Amino acid sequence: MRQSYLKYEQENKMQKFSLGGVDFCADNDDFVMFGNVAQFVGQQSQYASRFLNPDSENYFGPEIRLKGDVHDYHDLKIHCDDIELFVQKHREYQSSPKGWRPWFGTPSPYAQ
Repeated sequence: MRQSYLKYEQENKMQKFSLGGVDFCADNDDFVMFGNVAQFVGQQSQYASRFLNPDSENYFGPEIRLKGDVHDYHDLKIHCDDIELFVQKHREYQSSPKGWRPWFGTPSPYAQ
């Protein structure tokens, strides 16, 4: 499995960069698969993508550059320069009363 992924990276000239100790692979246009970013913040992409949907009440704003349709979270990509902004906005949302769901029984991962 790993060998085939490395071959895919080489053939498609993917670029790697790190954020918080996690490596991300960007395509030639510097976009990263959004599913990897969603996992980084502890969510599945189908739920985290709602923050990128302009029709959502929790929309994070147009300054986050995307490639693809927000309704097709399998193929959605986010620009590598906007990942930190997404993570920051996600942390702010999760630590707010609106974002925190106390019935999960665990403290917010972003609580101060």
